[in-house]
Amino acid sequence: MKGEKVGAKINEFTVFDDLYAGKSKTVLGLLLFSGYLTGEKQIALNTYRLRIPNQEIGSMFQEMLEDYLADGTTQAQDTELMQSLLEQRANTFAEALSRYVKTSFSYFDIGNEGNTEKIYHAFMLGILAHLDKDYHIRSNREVGYGRADLYFYPKDNNNPKAWILEFKKKDADDKGDLKALAEDALKQIHSRDYEAEIRQHGHTQIMRIGIAFKGKEVVCAF
Repeated sequence: MKGEKVGAKINEFTVFDDLYAGKSKTVLGLLLFSGYLTGEKQIALNTYRLRIPNQEIGSMFQEMLEDYLADGTTQAQDTELMQSLLEQRANTFAEALSRYVKTSFSYFDIGNEGNTEKIYHAFMLGILAHLDKDYHIRSNREVGYGRADLYFYPKDNNNPKAWILEFKKKDADDKGDLKALAEDALKQIHSRDYEAEIRQHGHTQIMRIGIAFKGKEVVCAF
């Protein structure tokens, strides 16, 4: 907060249980890869000199800290994005996601970052954080015939719902459109059988979502 650099170890991969437990390496790694911190120099293996990238994000951290100190019991509120996802309302979720990305991803230059996919991945993990007590949340998990980006399902096996999300970044030399790329992500969910673990627990109402993006443009396929 003073504008200084801090040396810290980070985890390159997000383990959700570690994130929920507040382990510093995981939390700092998530903030770094999603653009809320800048790794100015790697000084050792998985160790970076971190700083807040600009005044705008510094102000955001200041407000978050003040709110936390004022009321540590504040809970995450349901948003249209989260509610439509849990209710499996595809069109509403797609519209809410597109609107959120356009208005809230202005803090970082997602159009030119090589780790843009991690930003989207981290964002979706973030909005799912308060579901951890009631849902199994799996990120970058080996399942079926590959590694699924993100999927989650209720701990209550009597609830038939489940969700699988796969992300695709549109490269500069890719001549296809975002809709086709989202459909490719959806096909990958099916062809690599990412729902294998979900089926083992008896969940049959599975919402499969392919998410394709280019900068602040995002398209979903369901």
